[in-house]
Order: sequence, then structure tokens, then C-alpha cells
Amino acid sequence: MIQLQNVTFAYPSHIQQPVLSHLSLNLRLDICTGLIGRNGTGKTTFGLLLMGLLQPVDGNIYLNGKNLKDSPLHQIGSQIGYLFQNPRQQLFADTIIDELLFPFTLQQTDSCEVRKRADRLLTLFQLDQNRNTNPLSLSTGEQKRLVLAALMMNDPDYLILDEPTNGLDQESRGILGNLITERIMMEKGLLLISHDQPFVNQHCHSVLSMNEKNVREVACAT
Repeated sequence: MIQLQNVTFAYPSHIQQPVLSHLSLNLRLDICTGLIGRNGTGKTTFGLLLMGLLQPVDGNIYLNGKNLKDSPLHQIGSQIGYLFQNPRQQLFADTIIDELLFPFTLQQTDSCEVRKRADRLLTLFQLDQNRNTNPLSLSTGEQKRLVLAALMMNDPDYLILDEPTNGLDQESRGILGNLITERIMMEKGLLLISHDQPFVNQHCHSVLSMNEKNVREVACAT
């Protein structure tokens, strides 16, 4: 699981106004947890802390018993995948297929099996007909599906999805819902940061609310 122990975080310019204050909680790696709250309460900051992209001012965060402070970002990234609110920030390659193969090309580990995995994911996320398209020419919903496919290439233990339903049509929402269901069946967890209450209620097993520097459980969907 992911464990937060007495975590406090504040941005340097607002050190007297922490976003999180003395927060302790556990996130299971085999369920979908929803995180809700008003804009500006720190939901995205919370997700970035779990990824190691931000460091607590005080306290510690552990992934499967290992302190994130002692883990390089590439190691955390192999275990936790993050979908940003703006998927354009995560797109680097010239074509859709190259986006999925990008890290493997850098590591010189591209192989027939890797390409088969990419083909399966492009089909799953209904992007296979556009594999040679520039990702920046896609709609926001298509870009989110592409980033999810790229994240799934490494099959991370945990996914953090920041407002994933924004810009998605009904069909894409169904694809995302199926992905959540399949990952839970595989005992792999998710954190769903969202204002989309119906989607949270439908797919999350535990729901947390962020407000006034803290997080508390407010409901269980199942």
C-alpha cells in the first residue's frame, strides 16, 4: 500500500499556509479510491506528492514499505503511472505508435513483444486506425486515451488519474470505466481525482474528501 505518515506540505511562497497538515492515511493498491474536493484544496498537489514530484516539508510517504525520499523518480514511475489534467504535457513523439514505444526506444529495449503490446493497447483504446497521426492533432479525449495507453505499456501497480473524464465522450468514459474494472480484477489500484461525482460513485470503492489541509473518508460506493 501507499502510506502517508504525518505529512505536511506547503509551497515555498506560502510556507505559512500548508496545503496538507500532519496527514496520515493508507491507500490500498487493490481498489479504486476517489479523491474529491473544491478547486484549490490541493488534490493535484496530493497526487504529485504520491509520485515523488513534490517532497513533503515534514513527514514521510512509503510505497510498499519504501520511503519515496529514497527512491529515484524513474523507479517510482515504473510503479506508479500519472495522468495529468492536461495530457499534452505528457506527449513527446511525432506519432501515436512512437508515443507508446518512446521509452523502450530510449532504453534500446524495443522488441517484437513490445510492439505487440503496443498494438493491443492501441486497439483497446480505439487508436489503432490513427497510429501514424501526430498526437498533438488529437482531441483532448483522444490524447487522454493515448497517455493511458502509454502508461499501461509498463503495467504499473498504481495509477493516479487527475480529472480523467474531462473532455471524454460517453464511449471514452466507457473505455476508462472498463480499464478501472480490469485493473481492480488484477489487484492493481487507482486514485481517481475528480469532480465527476457520478463517475466516482460508479467506479470507486472508497471516496476521500480534501478540505482545509486534510483528507477524510466520506463515503464508500461499494
